[in-house]
Amino acid sequence: MSENDTNHRLNGLLIDLEKSLLQYVGECWPWTSAHGRSIREDVQELVARQQSDATRLAQFLIERDHPLESGAYPTEYTRLHYTALAFLLGELDRNQSAIASRVQAVAGSELNGAGADLVNEISTSEQQIQTRLRELASQARSSIVDHE
Repeated sequence: MSENDTNHRLNGLLIDLEKSLLQYVGECWPWTSAHGRSIREDVQELVARQQSDATRLAQFLIERDHPLESGAYPTEYTRLHYTALAFLLGELDRNQSAIASRVQAVAGSELNGAGADLVNEISTSEQQIQTRLRELASQARSSIVDHE
């Protein structure tokens, strides 16, 4: 794989991270009860962690003099503005699963050197984010059952 192909693939990964549902939710969190506030704090920590992953990847591409392309949030995210917190967390889990899979696929590709190391670190981080989102979704579902 040429350096240009690698850079292009890494930029695609950067867009995935920067325009994920997690990042979108970080910018427009739904109205929730007091219970939702504690989950929001947890989600905001995950948002910051994913932003850090994206920043590291962007810095790597900048150091390689690759022009950064940005994307836009998918319009389908706007349908989630008025949903229950448990539903939203399930959607976050599904979206993060797809992102973690894409990062893992890039990590398993023909990258080498510093790029491979960085993508492997990001892959681990994104999988940990996915695990925590899954826990939060389960917690929110349990809370609903407890309140019924």
